[in-house]
Amino acid sequence: MGIIEGGILGGFRNKTGAVIGAYWRTLHTMRGLPRKSGKAATQQQLDQQSKFRLIINLLSKAQSIIDKGYNSAGRVATSMNMAVSDNLARAIAGVSPLFNIDYPLVIFSKGNLDDATDVTLEGIATAKVDFHWSYNAVSGESDRATDEATLLVFNPTKDRFVKLEAAALRSELGFALQMPANYVGDTVHAYVIFFSQTNKKKVSKTTYAGQVVVIA
Repeated sequence: MGIIEGGILGGFRNKTGAVIGAYWRTLHTMRGLPRKSGKAATQQQLDQQSKFRLIINLLSKAQSIIDKGYNSAGRVATSMNMAVSDNLARAIAGVSPLFNIDYPLVIFSKGNLDDATDVTLEGIATAKVDFHWSYNAVSGESDRATDEATLLVFNPTKDRFVKLEAAALRSELGFALQMPANYVGDTVHAYVIFFSQTNKKKVSKTTYAGQVVVIA
């Protein structure tokens, strides 16, 4: 039995006949009961499912960063939905059925804060990944100096991220991020995102820092 909220003209929740009502992200929604299809999936459908699984597998490991990097407040789409849509459109490589992730094109944020510039990456002793970026002070914009860098390093071999929020200020020009010892010898991909310290809703787009081999 469904419950009508707000009278006859209001939304409803739970099952009513062949439809289900729910309240989701400020909206009253209604959907039909799922139907089983006897038709085999087309190759195009199988390809899309394969791409979707690849993107979800990667992005779900960075959910906390995406929640901040895509500010979905007041929007129908969630942060993850927006990130999945963007990355499906830009970060899939390969030919059916052998799709893969194009790591330099992956993004975890989307905003208008100044992004990282002149980023370089180096593998240094004791399994650290050393990030460097540039910063040129601009008169009257001292708050840019205090933007905080979030660093992400993905290891495809281990299928895991190393993430550190507020690792360094923009004005500090870099940070050496520690990797697990078992990453030594693996090639990793690295990313930088800046978040404003004075306005938590302001975020830069994701900058791909490059790939590097982790050394002992």
